[in-house]
Formats: sequence, C-alpha cells, structure tokens
Amino acid sequence: MAVFIEPAYTLPDENFARIAHSGNWFQNVIATPNSTATGYSANGPMGLTSFETWRPYDNLFAEPTDWSDAAWNKARVTVDGFKVIEDSTASNTHYLGDAITFGTGAHVLTVDVKAAERSEIRLVFFSGVEDPSEVGTRYFNIADGTVGAGDDTTGTITHLGGGVYRCTIVFTPTTGAGVIHIRLADGSSDTYTGDGTSGLFVYRAFLSLANSNYKIGARAAKQADYCCIGAHNLGTAGATVILQYLDGTFQSIMTVTPTDDSPIWLMFEPETRQEWRLLINSAVEPTMGNIKIGKALKFDRTMRGGYAPIQWQRETEFRTNWSSGGELLARRAQARYLKASFEWPLVSKSWVDTNWADLTDALEQNPFFIAPNPKRTKEAAFCVAEGINHPSYVGVTDLMQIGMQVKAYA
Repeated sequence: MAVFIEPAYTLPDENFARIAHSGNWFQNVIATPNSTATGYSANGPMGLTSFETWRPYDNLFAEPTDWSDAAWNKARVTVDGFKVIEDSTASNTHYLGDAITFGTGAHVLTVDVKAAERSEIRLVFFSGVEDPSEVGTRYFNIADGTVGAGDDTTGTITHLGGGVYRCTIVFTPTTGAGVIHIRLADGSSDTYTGDGTSGLFVYRAFLSLANSNYKIGARAAKQADYCCIGAHNLGTAGATVILQYLDGTFQSIMTVTPTDDSPIWLMFEPETRQEWRLLINSAVEPTMGNIKIGKALKFDRTMRGGYAPIQWQRETEFRTNWSSGGELLARRAQARYLKASFEWPLVSKSWVDTNWADLTDALEQNPFFIAPNPKRTKEAAFCVAEGINHPSYVGVTDLMQIGMQVKAYA
C-alpha cells in the first residue's frame, strides 16, 4: 500500500484517518483522456469499480507481435516463432525493422527479449527514412541486465523473470514518419559477420507516445485536497505522475514516481478548482482503473492503536484435491486478498451526527480509499467494506465507538 503526501504541505491532524468515498469525491465529472487507444471507454476510470481500466495509447506496432508478418522487414535474419536468427552475411547489420508514423512528442519503445546464442541487442529509431546516420540508438546486454552506450535516447532494462528482459528507450522523433530497428549485436557492435545459426528470442515490441494526460473537469469549482488512483500499473510501468489544476494555465501541485502498483493517495493543501489534470510521463503501457478527486473525510480521533496493518494481512483461499488414499493430488490458490479491521473508540457524537449517514451509505454501495493513519505511508488501501460496526456509546458523555472490516486486492 502507498500514500504520498505533498512534501511542502504539513497535513493537519496527520494521524487521523482519512476516507475518500463516493460521497465526497467529485460527482458527474467530465473526463477527457488524450487517448488514441481503441476499445476503452472515453470516461474510463471515473466509474466506481476497478474494472474500467484506461490505457492512454494503442501499440503503434500490430498486435499480437508476429515477426513473420510482412510489415516487419527482416534484414539478414530469419524468424522461427519468436527466435530471430542471423544469416552469415559479412560485416553488416542483422535486424527486424518496421516503418512507423510517429505522434508528436516523446515516444517509448519496449522490447521483451531473452538471450540465446546472442545476448546483446541495439534499439534504433530513424526520424524520416533509413540512412547511415542513425538518429537515435541504445545498446542492451541481456546476459548481465545492463544498459549500454547510445545517442539521443534514455534506456532502462527490467528483468521480467525466466531470463526475459524488458529493454526500453525513450526518444523524441523530429518528423512524423520514421523507422524502428531491433538489431542483434555482437558485444558493442551491431555490424558483424553472422554465423548463420546464432540468434536470440524477441517476444514482443510495444511503441507508443511516452507522455499522456487525463483531464478531470467538475461542473463547477469545488474544493479538493486529495487525488486517489487505484487498480493501476504506474509503478511497474515506470511512470512519473504529475497532478495539476487549471489557473489560467495548468499549474503543477505534486509530482510522484510510484515504486509499485499499490493505491496512490496524494494529499495537498485544499484548492478550490474546476479543472484538474494528471500527466503521465515516460511510462511503458500505463493503465489506471480508478481515479478520484475530492475533499477527504477526516475522523476527529485517532484509531485504536492495536490494529494490524492491512498490507500484511493477506488471506488466500485454496482448493486442494486429495486421493481416496489421502495423497495430495493438486492444490491451487483460488483467490488472494487483504483483510483488516479498523476501530475508532472515542469519536464525538457531533462527528457521527454530521458524517455517519453519508459514510455508511457510501461504504455499503461502492469501493473506497482509506488511509487509517496517513503518517504510516504504506497503509492506504483501495477496498470494499465487509462489515460496519455502527455507533454505540462508550459510557463517556457524547463519545461513541465505531468500526469497519474491509477487504482489498492483494
């Protein structure tokens, strides 16, 4: 779980729980992603569930990746399924190439590869036609998982498991038409004499714009102090997320770089604005399933201190098959989720009178975000209520106890 709090903002009563629910996030918003992706709702993740995942851009390459397709120029290589095999041409390049119509601005190219007889590749882009003066390039060593030399690109490499590495370059073409090369390399050179049998595995290539935005417009200016993002992959996508509001021009209020795919909770000094925007920069296939902006509900007392942090409370449901003789035949996990119980023993009756009806109505119907103690930055959750302990007096005048049990995706 993850909470990010704006560094320049001192959160008042910072150990008091906050809840972002359907009663306090912006309603009837106008969501306008700058999306070219097909098959995704224009209103995308402004829905109430985590299933309306929004992706900003389609793959500019045809999917699924098929190297035998005629669109891929196979220069001095052959393909056998996902294996790319060099021929024996002397002192030349060996590559897969594709002509592309670029968009405007930075682009991100990712290629999933696994070493075989060769363990180096070079990713190259051309703005305009192919010629000997390469526009941008980067070497990758799949044997040791390192990024090598290059020009006019930034490169990263990520191990996906099983010896498969995701090699990524970010670059900015200068023309609309261009070409991409995925080249086999021999050490630090992609110009060499092939042996006719060596190669490596290239499983998928993905190319899209690197920067996108998601604009959220309310019907009128409203006060907000949070932006929550759930059911996303921004951590594994390597994204930087910038939250902005419109004040003549868009002004940046927060910038975060998630390290995982846990729910993101951004808290900031309250702002009364009508137009908000999320910028997603330099990400590999980013998706977001739930985006909410609004004014968080703050409890007026701290939570009971003996609770168990939700990120450690994983429950797994197993299905196990046994033989008639008692031997274990098979076992598989059917579901994994997080469960936690939160209790507030001394909330004021006035707080309950003001908030409880709207809160329980929201919890009963829709998922919500909760930060049980914002000082503990890994305990926020995007979850649903499994049970609600309704208010009861604790024997002290005008003080009541409440609680809830929640379940979240593990």
